[in-house]
Amino acid sequence: VRQLWPRLVAIASSDDLPELTRLQALALGGEERPVLPEAIFVFVLDALQGDHEVAEQLAAVSVLRSGVVSLSQRRRLVATLPSLSPITLQQIAGAFVRTRSPSEQRAVLEGLRQNPSLAAVPPSTLKSLFTNPTADSLKTIDELIGMISTDPQEQRAKLDALATKLPPGDQRRGYAVFFSKQAACSTCHSIGYLGGDIGPDLTHVGKIRTERDLLESIIFPSSSFVRSFEPLTVLTDDGRIVNGVVRNDSTSAITLAVAADRIERVSKEEIEAMKPGTVSIMPAGLETQLTLQQLADLVTFLKNAR
Repeated sequence: VRQLWPRLVAIASSDDLPELTRLQALALGGEERPVLPEAIFVFVLDALQGDHEVAEQLAAVSVLRSGVVSLSQRRRLVATLPSLSPITLQQIAGAFVRTRSPSEQRAVLEGLRQNPSLAAVPPSTLKSLFTNPTADSLKTIDELIGMISTDPQEQRAKLDALATKLPPGDQRRGYAVFFSKQAACSTCHSIGYLGGDIGPDLTHVGKIRTERDLLESIIFPSSSFVRSFEPLTVLTDDGRIVNGVVRNDSTSAITLAVAADRIERVSKEEIEAMKPGTVSIMPAGLETQLTLQQLADLVTFLKNAR
């Protein structure tokens, strides 16, 4: 990797290339790459923001999750936590596993607390946020989990309140919301020939789901799972927790889709335990990114997908 690294940096430094290509080149460096040059780090950090295409945001996450960053870089990354979108926030946690300093751990947890889409981060991810969490960090993590945990009665009450506030929706505007950077629905779901295949195909979802069902699936994506898209939680012998949708299960390994752009292969020899997952890989908190009108438009568009 170190021999290849100068070439990857040259690709990432080329303004003539698409940003996604530049970010994907950096991601190839993996865990063995050196610390990012300052100008490159600034480029990657900017790509995390919600005004970039979702693929670019996730590629930037891959760069930051898989390789080392300097102390200064990590602090600036922490500073972005309050403003990250749900899909990016859900995946960025791996960048902080090496954080040992109590003050840095506090800063990470406070950054997560300030993000209105905190619910996008599964409790299992919060619990495994740091390799060596301090006692104070563990206490704060429990507080954060308490903030995002809701029982069925609380969920119903929230849905009831939200449903009464929604204005009439517009199907055409809902199409724009579905394919927008903001909602990022098409990153994982397809309508007709457009979109991804990580989540269920929604081409005919309006035939089988009521408007309330659709609203619930957006606000509380872990409330129910479509058959063949149920999450699986894998605990490895080194303490890693991998949650995702099974894409392949062989005698030697299991392959999980853990995000729109990330597949993890876990050797059967590394697996300590497996159990049905309770948290969808679709991030919660999408309603914090949308206005009530946009949410109503999205539900109307999906209801008319027949």
